[in-house]
Amino acid sequence: MPLADFNTSYFGVDSTGVAGTNSAKISSVSGAVGSFNPSTVLDITMTADNGTVKALPSALSTDQTSFSDAWYSPGP
Repeated sequence: MPLADFNTSYFGVDSTGVAGTNSAKISSVSGAVGSFNPSTVLDITMTADNGTVKALPSALSTDQTSFSDAWYSPGP
């Protein structure tokens, strides 16, 4: 089944207004996703088999606590 067009999804305090809604945990260390070494946190772009971008995460917000993920509809 194909993935549904989810438009844009928002994660983190900047979008939800709720502190701690975008935290990560690596081993026993927890914190905002931006508080970790960038080499340990990956942003994942979803692509189709032919390489066409299907979903793309944004950069982290300036306070390093929030991001969005946008669905890309195929062209006409």
